[in-house]
Amino acid sequence: MASHTDRPIRPDEPFVQRCWRQGWSDDLSELQNAILGARPDLVVVQFNFGFFDIETFGRLLDRLAADGIPYHVILHSTMDVAKSERRISLRQIQPALARAARLLVHGVADLNRLKSLQLDSAAAIIPHGTPRFHIDERANVRRSLGIAGKRVLACFGYLLPDKGFGVLLDAFFRLRQRHPDLHLLLVTSLYPDPASEEEADRCRVRIAGDPHGASVTMMTAHLEEVQVHAMLQAADLLIFPYQTTQESSSGAVRFGLASLKPVACTPLPIFDDVASVVHRLPGTSAADIERGLETLLDDPDRLERHADRQARWLAEHAWPAASRRFWDMLRAPPVQDLVAQDRAPCQRPK
Repeated sequence: MASHTDRPIRPDEPFVQRCWRQGWSDDLSELQNAILGARPDLVVVQFNFGFFDIETFGRLLDRLAADGIPYHVILHSTMDVAKSERRISLRQIQPALARAARLLVHGVADLNRLKSLQLDSAAAIIPHGTPRFHIDERANVRRSLGIAGKRVLACFGYLLPDKGFGVLLDAFFRLRQRHPDLHLLLVTSLYPDPASEEEADRCRVRIAGDPHGASVTMMTAHLEEVQVHAMLQAADLLIFPYQTTQESSSGAVRFGLASLKPVACTPLPIFDDVASVVHRLPGTSAADIERGLETLLDDPDRLERHADRQARWLAEHAWPAASRRFWDMLRAPPVQDLVAQDRAPCQRPK
């Protein structure tokens, strides 16, 4: 049950039903009717603060509870959101969340935040899964892009202002002055939001205005996963230069790790759950990113030191393993039922 959109990436599959609008103005009545009409055994909700108005969402959960429909909520963010017009917190719908069969988060910090809201009894950590690919198109991609013989830096993700691609361009152009064999590959698809187009325009202007602009390849089309993987395999180092985010975990960095290439990230909490298999840059500024990348590029042994651990980590976090764990959670009794069983008085045998 997906959100309405005027710009779908591709035609919807037969199982997709569009029945709500992203943002804070939808009363979610269409979504509620779709859920109740489906008569589900349980409901799984992917939650982010930007998806629904928080109090409207709480009322939707209240209706599910009143109809006896168990619900699991996957919280992709748990931190309060402070906007100029309002402050938004999970605290506003604490009773509705407390009735969830499971509250699933991606990290320890989220678990602790739920504990502070007295929501930890039904909470559990479930890591993001990672894709697995068995192709190697590195040579073909490099040849087709005209970057054979170059040391290639690449990044991947939606082209949005907080992802730091403009800051990365500043760092790259300074590095390029000292390292003429460097090339930057931006595999950064547009997000269906005007802010994404605006950020793309800023990046294009920055690239066109620099003497080393020809050393940057920028791709904004939505590519198939196998194509993206092939592009990232062509790199020597992947960079995720995020500047700010309240997200708890990154799917993009997992996709990057699946390429089995070294990965460098800015020191934001969103990357804490992959800290053991990535290189952490010294900061988020262009100077910090420049310094961190040069340190890695000048020390090949250091650059490759996570390789074995990264391969093992990917095997442990592959989507088949993650989906099996999630399916087992969905089939298990709600936590509230288990607690009730524990508290039930013991019956003396006759």
